[in-house]
Amino acid sequence: MVNYWLWVSKDDSIDETIDGSSQKWNGCDEDTEVGDYALIYRVSPYKHIKYLVEVTKNSFLNTSKLPNEEYYCEFKVLSKFENELELKDMKKEEELSEWYPLKNKFHKKMFPVTEDYWKILKGMIKSKNHSPEEAT
Repeated sequence: MVNYWLWVSKDDSIDETIDGSSQKWNGCDEDTEVGDYALIYRVSPYKHIKYLVEVTKNSFLNTSKLPNEEYYCEFKVLSKFENELELKDMKKEEELSEWYPLKNKFHKKMFPVTEDYWKILKGMIKSKNHSPEEAT
C-alpha cells in the first residue's frame, strides 16, 4: 500500500535536479517505505509546496541520534513545480480547513497525508501547473 506524506523543509537543501539520483531525508516516519510519495513544504521565506518526491529506500533509524528516535529515508525528486502551491492558497481552500498540518502551521518535520487530502493537494497543484508528474 502506498503511503502519502508531507515533509517540511526548514532550509533549501533539496537537490533540484530531476535525474533519478537519490537524496537522504532526515525526519521520515518509521513506516515510510519504498514507493511512498511525499510533497515537500518549504517554510519561511517560501511558505509553499515545491516538490513531489518518491521514496527510494525504506526508513531506517539514525543510531547516532539515540536515545532520540530519528528516522531517515532516501528519495528522488519526481517534480519541481514551476508554480508552487502557496500557503495563502491552501488557507483559502475550504476542503483543507480542517487539515492538521495547515492548522498546526507545519510545525513538525513530517505529516502523514490521507488519500482524500492527497487528491485535493494534487488537484490544486495540477491546476497551477501545466503537467506535473502524476502520483497515484
